[in-house]
Amino acid sequence: MNFSARYLTDPKFKALLAVARLDKPVGTLLLLWPTLAALWIAAEGWPGWHLLLVFVLGTFLTRSAGCVVNDIADRKFDPFVERTQDRPLAQGVITVRAALLWMGVLLGLAAILVLTTNVLTIMLAAVGACFAGLYPFMKRITHLPQLVLGLAFSMGIPMAFTAVTGALSEAAGLLFLANLVWVVAYDTEYAMVDRAEDLLIGVKSTAILFGDLDRFIIGVLQALFVLLLWQVGGHLDFSAVYQGLLGVIGRFVSWFILMMMLITALVVVMRYFLNLGSIPLQETIVYLHGGVIMLSIGYTLKVNGHVRVDVVHRTLTPRQRHWVELLGWIFFLMPVSLFLFLTSLPYVAFSWAVFESSGAPGGLPGVFLLKTVIPIMAALLFLQGLSQGSKALRALRQ
Repeated sequence: MNFSARYLTDPKFKALLAVARLDKPVGTLLLLWPTLAALWIAAEGWPGWHLLLVFVLGTFLTRSAGCVVNDIADRKFDPFVERTQDRPLAQGVITVRAALLWMGVLLGLAAILVLTTNVLTIMLAAVGACFAGLYPFMKRITHLPQLVLGLAFSMGIPMAFTAVTGALSEAAGLLFLANLVWVVAYDTEYAMVDRAEDLLIGVKSTAILFGDLDRFIIGVLQALFVLLLWQVGGHLDFSAVYQGLLGVIGRFVSWFILMMMLITALVVVMRYFLNLGSIPLQETIVYLHGGVIMLSIGYTLKVNGHVRVDVVHRTLTPRQRHWVELLGWIFFLMPVSLFLFLTSLPYVAFSWAVFESSGAPGGLPGVFLLKTVIPIMAALLFLQGLSQGSKALRALRQ
C-alpha cells in the first residue's frame, strides 16, 4: 500500500499523466462524442460491447499519444507561452526519451485494440495517426494547422463506419466534414488565447490568419457545421434540393453571360465608332465575368461541362471512372475547395468592413459583393463534389 501511494505521488508519474492529458479529459471527450455518434449511426443503434470498448479506449489512448507528440514537438516553444509553460517537458520534469517510450506504450495499446477490427479500419487508423503526428509540425509551416487537427480528430468517424459495416457511406462523409468544420472553429477559439505569444515565437494558427475577423469567421464555420448536420439529419436526401439549387444558379448565370455579351458589344461600339469610354461599363463586364466563372463552377461540374484531359479517362471502364471521381474528390477537390473557402473568409470580411469599391475614378461601388461570391463558389464546388463523390461511392458498392 505504501509502495502504491509513493508511486502515485511520484512527480515523474504525475508528469507522465500530465503530458498525456490523462488528468484533463475534456479534449478526449471532444474527440469521443463525434466518434460515438458515428458508431451509433453506422450500427443503427447499439454497436455491441466489443466496438464500444475499442473506440472508447482507443480514443483515450490515441488522443493521449497525440498530446505527447505535441509536447515533444513544442518543448522549446512551450516555456515562452503562459498557458503551456508548466508542461512537464517544458519544465524538464521528464526527458524526451521517457516521453517517447510513454507514447510508444499508448500507441501500442491502441494498435492492439484496432487490430481486433478489420483491414479497412486499421488502414484508416494509420492515416489518422499520421495526421495526429503531423499536426504539431504544421504550426511551423502553415496558418492552417487547425485543419490538420480537424482531419486527425475526425478520423474516428469513418473508422466507426468501416468497423461496423466494412465500408464508407455518404453519412460517414457528411459527419466527417461536419466534425472537421467544428474542430477548426473551436480550436481557432483555443488558439486565440495564445495569439500574442505565438506571434512572438513564430508559431502559426488560424487565429493569427483570421486576425480581427476571428469571431466573424468562427460564426461562419459554425453555421456551415449546422448546415452539414442538417444534411445528415435529412438522411442524406440533400441531392434533389441541391441539384435544384444548382439548376437555378445555372439559368441565372446564363442570363449573366447574355448581359455581359451585350455590354461588351456596347463598349466596342462606343469606343471605336463614337470615341467614347465608360469605366462603369468596362468594370461591369469584369464583374459579370468574375461572377459567371465563380457561380457556374459547381453547375459546370454537375453537367460534366468542365474541360477534361480525356486521353486516359475515355479508356477506363465505368467502375474505374467511378474510382477516379471518388479519389479526385477526396484528394483534390475537397482539400482545394476547403482551402479556398477558409482562406477567402478574412479577405471577404475585410472587404465588407470597409465597403470596398472600385479604385478607379468613377468606377462601380460594391466590390465587396463580388468578393462575397468567392467563398460561395468554394462551397458550391465542395457540395457538388460531395454529391458526385457520393454517387461514385454508391456505384462502387453495387
